Amino acid sequence: MIAAKQTYCTKCKTNVDIIDGKYARLANNRAVFEGQCSQCGTKLTKARVMPRSSSAIMVKRRRKGLLR
Repeated sequence: MIAAKQTYCTKCKTNVDIIDGKYARLANNRAVFEGQCSQCGTKLTKARVMPRSSSAIMVKRRRKGLLR
């Protein structure tokens, strides 16, 4: 098991630990942490688990003819 993470459970209406957690990728290639609620067993997904690297930030580039 990966280190305990917490997220909000909509069924329990409180912050709970995620059990049996694992990292996964969504269809849009976003990293998430998936697991089950420690109290009720509902499937939970935590979306913001990895910090954005400086290379991933989009840099606004100058287009030909638009900016002079």
